[in-house]
Amino acid sequence: MSVANYFLGEVDLPSEIRPRIISHIVMVHTSIQKFSEEFERMMKRKNFSTPKNYLDFLFNYKKLLQENRALYSLMIGRF
Repeated sequence: MSVANYFLGEVDLPSEIRPRIISHIVMVHTSIQKFSEEFERMMKRKNFSTPKNYLDFLFNYKKLLQENRALYSLMIGRF
């Protein structure tokens, strides 16, 4: 959680939902272990989740949030 808190620290998120967003991000990343076991059973292939994957997940979240905010701001400005 502290890693997500650190990397999303400068992102403008409403303070009342920031803890829930961070908890959700952590839950998604940790659930990969469970799904990787199921994947291995079904497909006979391993899947690994590394700290780098987690950092990429956080980076992509920030990037998509920024892109979508810009898009929606543009759309709102049209009306």
